[in-house]
Amino acid sequence: MMRFLSMIMQQTDAGGSEAALLLIGAVIFGIILTVLWTLLPFAVFGIKSKLETVISEQRHTTEAIHMLRKDFRLVVDKALAEPQRTREGRPAHL
Repeated sequence: MMRFLSMIMQQTDAGGSEAALLLIGAVIFGIILTVLWTLLPFAVFGIKSKLETVISEQRHTTEAIHMLRKDFRLVVDKALAEPQRTREGRPAHL
C-alpha cells in the first residue's frame, strides 16, 4: 500500500495528476466491487426464506382467484340460462 501511495505521489509531482486520479478511482472502485461481490452470497441466502414465503402466498392467492372465478362463472351461467323476467312490461331491474 505504501508503494502504491508513493507511486501516486510521484505522478502528482511530475504533473500526472489526471492519471493519478484515474488510478485512485480505479482502486476505490475495485475495493467497493470486491466488498460487494463478497457479500452477495450472504444476501442471496438471506432472502431465500422470504422468497419462499412470497411464493407460498402467491399460490394461495392464485387458488383463491380460481375459486372466485369458478363461483362467478356459475352465477353468470345461471343468470344467462334463466328467461328474462319482466314486471308490467318493464325489465325486472327497473
